Amino acid sequence: MLIIFEGADGSGKTTLIKQLNTCIICELTQDIRYEIGSYIKYFNMCINDEIYLCDRSFLSDLVYRLCDDQKPDYMKLDDMVKILKQNTKIVYCETDYQFDDSIERGEDNITDRAKANEIRKVYNIVISMLEKFTDVPIYRYNWYKDDVSNVIEFIKKEV
Repeated sequence: MLIIFEGADGSGKTTLIKQLNTCIICELTQDIRYEIGSYIKYFNMCINDEIYLCDRSFLSDLVYRLCDDQKPDYMKLDDMVKILKQNTKIVYCETDYQFDDSIERGEDNITDRAKANEIRKVYNIVISMLEKFTDVPIYRYNWYKDDVSNVIEFIKKEV
């Protein structure tokens, strides 16, 4: 099973994955999105019996390319849909303070509040579209309000 963790910088994705790795048996897979053949890797994670926690994915590429008008790095939209139709779940991380949290932690990917707000807005559009038009299970997580046990329950729940 593939569990995709998405959200803008500072939303708590990586911290949540680290917490989950201490609570459930899984394999952390990071930064495979820029490798050649990443579609096959994602697809294989979907059909595998193991749980893979993916810190960002092709959805990040989609959101960020919508915000910067650059060409997507590696995967076509129809390939994304094929993966999402498999044994995949999405945990969308978002807080009201994610930009400030990312700056406080020293992250330097997005240092402009206006750009961070644009990315957050586009993420919400993409996630809302997936919720409305697909059967992909999505859990909206806010680390200020939600308990990690809720995410574990979401991951373990049969689809």
